[in-house]
Amino acid sequence: MTTIEDLAGLGKATEKLLDVVAKGIGVLYKPRAIRAEAEARAYEIRVLGEANIHIERTKSECQLAAAINSKIQMADAEQQLAERARMRLVQTELQRQRNVEAIVHLALEDPPKIVADDPVNSDWTRTLFRLGQEVSDATMQKLWASVLNAEVAKPGSFSIRSLQTLATLSRDEIEAFQRLCSLSNGSGNVLTPVQTGLADFVERRHQWFLPWGLSDTALELLQETGLLAEGVNIFASAKLSPQASSPTDPLSLRLAFPGCMAVFTCIEKKRRELILCSMKLTSVGRELRRLAPATFDRSYLTTLAAAYDVSLRLE
Repeated sequence: MTTIEDLAGLGKATEKLLDVVAKGIGVLYKPRAIRAEAEARAYEIRVLGEANIHIERTKSECQLAAAINSKIQMADAEQQLAERARMRLVQTELQRQRNVEAIVHLALEDPPKIVADDPVNSDWTRTLFRLGQEVSDATMQKLWASVLNAEVAKPGSFSIRSLQTLATLSRDEIEAFQRLCSLSNGSGNVLTPVQTGLADFVERRHQWFLPWGLSDTALELLQETGLLAEGVNIFASAKLSPQASSPTDPLSLRLAFPGCMAVFTCIEKKRRELILCSMKLTSVGRELRRLAPATFDRSYLTTLAAAYDVSLRLE
């Protein structure tokens, strides 16, 4: 029979049980909760870890793929670059070959009439074609063909230095040089209007050659290219003897020019001195002068005589 004490005890027992259970559960729950948290955390870590591993793996795979693609692209770029370089070299060499053959063809069209037995220097020949292969302009190619013919006709006509200078000249510079050569005598002298002193002709030129298509700048360029020497020198002179009290005949100078003789005579009989000045082509300029047209511009002598205040007679 259950007594009140039993009920009370039951009550106590129940309270105790509940307390124990509570504590027990609490004690038991906590580890389970911890375990559950740990398991949840482990699961989270595992999931996150797997996710991170997946991300890292995906990232690595992407990086690897990117690296491979980059290598492929670089390889393709290098291959394309190599192909372009090859094509450029092929085109360059083809053009060089065309230039060389054009020079040879032009030379064969008008070969020299007389050819010396002396052989042409092999170094000279190699230099001509090495430099000539870069010449594409048809007018310039004719000049190189003329050089080749001249050297075949008479070895030693053109030095290697002349070839090197010719290779640096533009078409405009060549044309300016040819105009200057049309005013020069056989030894490469170009008379100038300087009458007193030998001052720098650059300062005293004042567009003197402009009527013949030569500006002061063009002449300075010809000096820079090594075709025209700097400065002005005495070309020819005539003086009365200091003992002569009065001249009986006016002073005169008789000078040779291509295709004619020029006699310069002082208009004033009392004039005791006649000095003609000139610029001079360099040794390279005198060699390359052979490429210029042979026609001498006689009108230049008339203008020059007026500048010197002398009369002119052509023979």
